Amino acid sequence: MAFPLVTAAGALLAGLLLVALGIGWDGPVEMLRERLFLVGLSAVAIGWVVGLVARLLHRDGAEETRDGRAFWTGVACGIAPWSWFTAGFALVSVALAWRRPLRVPGRALLAVGVLAHLLPVVVALTPPSLEPTPLAEPDIALPAMPEDLPAADGPDVLLVVVDTLRADAILDPGIPTPHLDALRARGAWAEAAVAPCNQTLPSHLALLCGLDIERVGMRSNLSRWPTSDQLRAEQGMRPLAERFHEAGWRTAAVVSNALLSSTDVEAGHQDFAAGFEAWNGMQRAGTWMLFRDWYRRYTLIGALTPHRLISYPVRKLLSPRDVEVYRDHFDEGRRTTDAALPWLDTLQQGSAPYFFLLHYMDPHSPYVPPEPYRGTLATADERPAGFGDSPLAELPMRVHLLDGIKGDGLPEDSAEVAHFLHELYREEVAAFDAQVGRVLQQVEASGRPTVVLFTSDHGEQFLEHGWTEHSHTLFDEEVLVPFVVAGPGVPEGVKLDEVPELVDAAPTLLALAGLPSDAVSGQDLFLPRTQVRRPALSVMTDAMTLREERWKLHAAVRYLDKEDPAPGAYEVMALHLFDVQADPGEAVDLKDAHPDQVERLLRVLEARMADDFYPELPKRVLSESKRDQLAALGYAGTIEDDHKH
Repeated sequence: MAFPLVTAAGALLAGLLLVALGIGWDGPVEMLRERLFLVGLSAVAIGWVVGLVARLLHRDGAEETRDGRAFWTGVACGIAPWSWFTAGFALVSVALAWRRPLRVPGRALLAVGVLAHLLPVVVALTPPSLEPTPLAEPDIALPAMPEDLPAADGPDVLLVVVDTLRADAILDPGIPTPHLDALRARGAWAEAAVAPCNQTLPSHLALLCGLDIERVGMRSNLSRWPTSDQLRAEQGMRPLAERFHEAGWRTAAVVSNALLSSTDVEAGHQDFAAGFEAWNGMQRAGTWMLFRDWYRRYTLIGALTPHRLISYPVRKLLSPRDVEVYRDHFDEGRRTTDAALPWLDTLQQGSAPYFFLLHYMDPHSPYVPPEPYRGTLATADERPAGFGDSPLAELPMRVHLLDGIKGDGLPEDSAEVAHFLHELYREEVAAFDAQVGRVLQQVEASGRPTVVLFTSDHGEQFLEHGWTEHSHTLFDEEVLVPFVVAGPGVPEGVKLDEVPELVDAAPTLLALAGLPSDAVSGQDLFLPRTQVRRPALSVMTDAMTLREERWKLHAAVRYLDKEDPAPGAYEVMALHLFDVQADPGEAVDLKDAHPDQVERLLRVLEARMADDFYPELPKRVLSESKRDQLAALGYAGTIEDDHKH
């Protein structure tokens, strides 16, 4: 027993020296807890594996001799991975220790050996840090104004897109949104606009390319992705930012959803950053990857153990998913504003107008509102039993609901849990309003003529139709988003008498800036209407909805050959028909009562599908890192095989 303990003691002291000297560690956060765990675990492994082998080789001799050899063997194993020099030093020291063993304080080393065994346990029981994950590049500089930028005479344009913001959230009198209320009061607004998809990537691509969703071809975050060459050659696409930049506007973007900064440009996929001079993707520092690389390089257990055998359990133990999600997304609205304001200030000091895309992740899950908003709506007396009062409890609540939906049925407390999550979501909306208010205040203080368009990519459900979060249905909770426009050329305090589409943003902004909108889908909302608004199309994998004034048709759309889809080779089946004016909750299915309307809308849907670009897109293969990224954002349940649609 003594030999393994003394060997572990030597390895632990070497590991503590490694941590104290900071050898090999240059991460943006200390991760002291995690590093101590690994040096302790490595010391225990060295003690029992190397120590027992050494014990078998040393069956006799004085106790002091055995302890000296065991101790230096442990030290050598602890320092060997550090560098070629220390590896050589370790070999020499072991040879000397076994040839001429030194006397060491055996009792003290036994105590250190016991400490080596206790250290991983104590560290594992210590709560992980909840400090927000730092940004990889917190102070990205805006490039100097291009010398070849043509002169332009037009207003600044600020496009604010908020991820996962329901249309009803900013009209809810129970949520304090004074800054958005003021923006609405000085501009034109709709009760809701129709998003083209219930997921981030397709909606943003349609918005920033100025193309209808069927001409983009995407169905979900995981479906086929159009290439830039395809869109330009076959759809006449020119990204919105590119149009502004070529006309003399400076273009910049601060974007908080990592998915928007993860385009596979090597595959030629249409990039969200196309046309922008500068793109700050608010990338989080990969702290765990740095830690993994560190222990694989500087600890013996990391160097000799297969990666998957040690990485997964260690990560699960030290940094479970709820902690990682919380640290990545807590208070990110403030961080997004902090990144945007310096760029805005620089742009406002210049002579050229600017087109600025500002994307906020809040109130996307996790719903972890910061102080002083936390607890203002989701009060302690409403908290569901059994989940605790930690901010981390919101993830188990969401998992609780999703497991019930996908399993044997919703749990008895599902309504209570969904209500509490919705209240947390509403608190995040209030917190977001304060952050976007900082931006709007700086815009107004500049005195520059500025067009502001405020919207979202999709909404969020809280069991209204049996699902929670988004990407599952095309009911209004998931596809109706806010739409507010203010600034030069926009009537003040006017409520639009129609339901616009998200793709109307592109022609509307171009028109307000005095620029042409050739080959752009949608319509300028302030152009006198000469015809009835076309039906609005929304899509997801294997389903679509068509909204025309009072009617909303839900339909299943499935390709006959999912492996090799062909244009027009699909089947369409009506699922539901709702009168959304009389029944805004989409509760009463009128499909059988109005077969004439169903058939008419199916023909309209088929006409829209005549421009379906999906079969023309190349197959998309998701890397493991992309799948992990999507899973971290809550899309794990929607990930499909590459051939599925």
